Amino acid sequence: MTWNQLVEGVLWNSSARLERNDGSDPAVTEEFLTKGNVTEQGLLKFFMGVLGGQGMLDEKARLTEENTLTIISFSSSRKRASIVVRYPEHEGTDREVRVYCKGAPDMVLENTISVITADGSVQSLETEAEVPENLLVNGEGSGTNDSYTGIFNRVVKKFAAQAYRTLLITYKDMSMDEFNQIKENNNNFEKEQDREILEKDLIAIGLFGLQDPLRPTIVDSISLCKTAGIKVIMCTGDNIDTAIAISKNAGIVTEEQSKLNYACMTGKNFRETVGGLTQIQTEDGGSKDAVANMKKFREVAANLRVLARSSPEDKYLLVTGIQALNGVVAVTGDGTNDAPALTKADVGFSMGITGTDVAKGASDIILLDDNFSSIVVALRYGRSVYDNVRKFLQF
Repeated sequence: MTWNQLVEGVLWNSSARLERNDGSDPAVTEEFLTKGNVTEQGLLKFFMGVLGGQGMLDEKARLTEENTLTIISFSSSRKRASIVVRYPEHEGTDREVRVYCKGAPDMVLENTISVITADGSVQSLETEAEVPENLLVNGEGSGTNDSYTGIFNRVVKKFAAQAYRTLLITYKDMSMDEFNQIKENNNNFEKEQDREILEKDLIAIGLFGLQDPLRPTIVDSISLCKTAGIKVIMCTGDNIDTAIAISKNAGIVTEEQSKLNYACMTGKNFRETVGGLTQIQTEDGGSKDAVANMKKFREVAANLRVLARSSPEDKYLLVTGIQALNGVVAVTGDGTNDAPALTKADVGFSMGITGTDVAKGASDIILLDDNFSSIVVALRYGRSVYDNVRKFLQF
């Protein structure tokens, strides 16, 4: 039963998809291909190794459109996505409607109250259990107990230290009458915020750790940027521990730098520290965006290397502040919400493969291969042209 819930909780609640290879690219020989969000593709590949490609398609086909009651989309602020489905075979029972919610553990756990244990029983997250030996820390011995919440946090911490992204899969059941009552009490789910009430009192099924391996050229590219006098700041939606681990592997921040004040921050801490955005008057009588506390921003900008759990608004705030310090800013982005930062930046790079049309339209340069190393190539050409112009122009 738990395995079925895990399969449905991922395959039905996913923005990634599985397709049969149409043979359009002779270099691709696999029979089935995953498309869509890269992180969710990782989940699909895990299940494809167990169920096979055709088994995955069959499982996905079990969920029909008429049995999909509502969907709550993923967003950079929510860090989770949900789907509500109906089981006709359980009509009239308190298991007719099921909510599947998947997302970042720190965002989903706060709405989770129980967990399915190894023996299939459902226990409160506050219930204590023996900590597995591979999760013991700080000299703890065998037989150490912790709450299930604590055990989940230990797993997340361990995965993050290995630069793994973590996703928590949860669910909850209800009757159709209960679902209809909740819908009636919440504006008939007219807005997405109205549906978020469904993501309460969840039961945890399982936790996934996924690694997005660094491209072989990324470390050398970051090193070249540093040599060229370019400071690289990683803005990511990952939690702070995962972000620091990835940035260390990539060479963005060293162990010593990560211990400096403001070197590694969350988006929330960053906004609160610099005071967010404000409007100031310009000489021509208009107004423009500015960082509220530029004195504090100077301190932050001097050491900042990693901005975790950040939103597109945080990226825009960062660009605005650096430009106010007379810095030249290049920004990468792939989402629709990245458009303001891409437009604001002196040079905006969008992703040609995973980027949305809005992001591409807001950018100056489109990276056809979604590769950071291509930015280094663009810099090399740009500086070469600039140097050549200086050589033959005299004033």
